[in-house]
Amino acid sequence: MRLVTFLSFSFVLFLSSCEGVDDIGGCATANWEGFYLGTIDCGEEESEDVRVTISARGSNKISIFYETDNNTTEYSPITTNGCAFFFDRSEFGISTTLEGELTGDVVFIRNSFSALGIISNCEIIAVRD
Repeated sequence: MRLVTFLSFSFVLFLSSCEGVDDIGGCATANWEGFYLGTIDCGEEESEDVRVTISARGSNKISIFYETDNNTTEYSPITTNGCAFFFDRSEFGISTTLEGELTGDVVFIRNSFSALGIISNCEIIAVRD
């Protein structure tokens, strides 16, 4: 009887500990929110300083806004899957893929863009400010 009570109690604790956390990866959408500072590296170009702002847009959606001295970019809404996301859009001959992950206070974002035969691949590594 004690074993059944213990297992029942443990199961209830397990379920309640997951409240507000996405199913995979252990990050709630709120974990993503914040301002991040880091660098963006687009291969042949020199890496630049980047400022990233991530805002919650519902229970499992975020928006990502990042800017450098030469560029500003925004993606929204992006569906998160725990501590990761994948965003893919193609319209009018323009393709964009954005994928990323959150590890503690560090966000990693990979961005691929192609249009009219021009392909750009960039990586952002930024730390919560």
